[in-house]
Amino acid sequence: MELYNNPVNRFVAGFLGSPAMNFLPAGLVREGDERTLGVRPEDLFLLENGELSATVEHVEELGGDTNVIAMVKGNQLTARLFGQHAIEPGRELNFAISEGKSYYFDASGDRLSA
Repeated sequence: MELYNNPVNRFVAGFLGSPAMNFLPAGLVREGDERTLGVRPEDLFLLENGELSATVEHVEELGGDTNVIAMVKGNQLTARLFGQHAIEPGRELNFAISEGKSYYFDASGDRLSA
Protein backbone atom coordinates (compact mmCIF):
# COMPACT_ATOMS: atom_id res chain seq x y z
CA MET A 1 0.00 0.00 0.00
CA GLU A 2 2.93 2.33 0.62
CA LEU A 3 4.00 2.01 -3.04
CA TYR A 4 0.43 2.54 -4.22
CA ASN A 5 -0.11 5.64 -2.08
CA ASN A 6 3.39 7.12 -2.43
CA PRO A 7 4.92 6.05 -5.75
CA VAL A 8 8.49 7.27 -6.21
CA ASN A 9 8.21 7.51 -9.99
CA ARG A 10 5.82 7.34 -12.91
CA PHE A 11 6.58 3.68 -13.65
CA VAL A 12 5.53 2.55 -10.17
CA ALA A 13 2.49 4.86 -10.20
CA GLY A 14 1.29 3.45 -13.52
CA PHE A 15 2.08 -0.17 -12.71
CA LEU A 16 0.06 -0.40 -9.50
CA GLY A 17 -3.71 -0.05 -9.61
CA SER A 18 -6.53 -1.05 -11.90
CA PRO A 19 -7.52 0.86 -13.88
CA ALA A 20 -4.07 2.39 -14.15
CA MET A 21 -3.20 5.92 -13.04
CA ASN A 22 -3.98 8.69 -15.53
CA PHE A 23 -1.09 10.83 -16.72
CA LEU A 24 -1.98 14.24 -18.13
CA PRO A 25 -0.16 17.47 -18.86
CA ALA A 26 -0.38 19.44 -15.61
CA GLY A 27 -1.06 22.54 -17.72
CA LEU A 28 -4.63 21.28 -18.10
CA VAL A 29 -5.30 22.27 -14.48
CA ARG A 30 -2.53 24.82 -13.85
CA GLU A 31 -1.82 27.02 -16.82
CA GLY A 32 1.86 27.02 -17.76
CA ASP A 33 2.71 24.00 -15.59
CA GLU A 34 5.18 21.81 -17.49
CA ARG A 35 5.00 18.80 -15.17
CA THR A 36 2.98 15.62 -15.68
CA LEU A 37 -0.08 15.25 -13.48
CA GLY A 38 -0.93 11.78 -12.21
CA VAL A 39 -4.36 10.97 -10.82
CA ARG A 40 -5.90 7.60 -10.04
CA PRO A 41 -9.28 6.86 -11.66
CA GLU A 42 -10.96 6.44 -8.27
CA ASP A 43 -9.77 9.89 -7.18
CA LEU A 44 -11.85 11.64 -9.84
CA PHE A 45 -15.44 12.65 -9.27
CA LEU A 46 -18.15 14.43 -11.24
CA LEU A 47 -18.49 18.14 -10.46
CA GLU A 48 -20.36 20.70 -12.54
CA ASN A 49 -17.45 23.15 -12.47
CA GLY A 50 -14.64 20.57 -12.18
CA GLU A 51 -11.25 21.48 -13.57
CA LEU A 52 -11.15 18.71 -16.20
CA SER A 53 -13.71 19.12 -18.97
CA ALA A 54 -14.05 15.85 -20.88
CA THR A 55 -15.94 14.18 -23.71
CA VAL A 56 -17.04 10.62 -22.95
CA GLU A 57 -15.68 8.02 -25.38
CA HIS A 58 -16.70 4.75 -23.70
CA VAL A 59 -18.52 3.59 -20.57
CA GLU A 60 -17.94 0.29 -18.75
CA GLU A 61 -20.87 -0.51 -16.47
CA LEU A 62 -19.54 -2.97 -13.90
CA GLY A 63 -22.45 -3.17 -11.48
CA GLY A 64 -20.96 -1.55 -8.38
CA ASP A 65 -18.65 0.72 -10.40
CA THR A 66 -18.83 2.65 -13.64
CA ASN A 67 -15.61 3.28 -15.55
CA VAL A 68 -15.74 6.29 -17.84
CA ILE A 69 -13.12 6.67 -20.56
CA ALA A 70 -13.07 10.23 -21.83
CA MET A 71 -10.89 12.69 -23.72
CA VAL A 72 -9.58 15.91 -22.19
CA LYS A 73 -8.08 18.12 -24.89
CA GLY A 74 -6.64 15.13 -26.76
CA ASN A 75 -5.60 13.22 -23.63
CA GLN A 76 -7.32 10.03 -22.49
CA LEU A 77 -8.75 10.01 -18.97
CA THR A 78 -10.26 7.08 -17.08
CA ALA A 79 -12.55 7.79 -14.14
CA ARG A 80 -13.80 5.08 -11.80
CA LEU A 81 -17.11 6.21 -10.40
CA PHE A 82 -18.63 4.22 -7.57
CA GLY A 83 -22.17 3.10 -8.17
CA GLN A 84 -24.25 3.01 -11.32
CA HIS A 85 -24.29 6.07 -13.58
CA ALA A 86 -26.35 6.60 -16.73
CA ILE A 87 -23.63 8.15 -18.89
CA GLU A 88 -23.62 7.92 -22.69
CA PRO A 89 -20.69 8.30 -25.11
CA GLY A 90 -20.47 11.80 -26.55
CA ARG A 91 -21.61 13.46 -23.34
CA GLU A 92 -19.61 16.37 -21.94
CA LEU A 93 -18.67 15.99 -18.27
CA ASN A 94 -16.54 17.86 -15.78
CA PHE A 95 -14.33 15.99 -13.34
CA ALA A 96 -12.60 17.22 -10.22
CA ILE A 97 -9.68 15.62 -8.38
CA SER A 98 -10.12 14.62 -4.74
CA GLU A 99 -8.13 16.91 -2.50
CA GLY A 100 -4.59 15.71 -1.86
CA LYS A 101 -4.89 12.93 -4.44
CA SER A 102 -2.80 14.31 -7.30
CA TYR A 103 0.79 13.42 -8.11
CA TYR A 104 3.35 15.34 -10.15
CA PHE A 105 6.22 13.93 -12.18
CA ASP A 106 9.13 15.55 -14.03
CA ALA A 107 10.17 14.82 -17.60
CA SER A 108 12.34 11.87 -16.50
CA GLY A 109 9.41 10.31 -14.59
CA ASP A 110 10.56 11.08 -11.04
CA ARG A 111 7.88 12.12 -8.59
CA LEU A 112 7.92 15.73 -7.45
CA SER A 113 6.31 17.57 -4.56
CA ALA A 114 2.94 19.16 -5.33
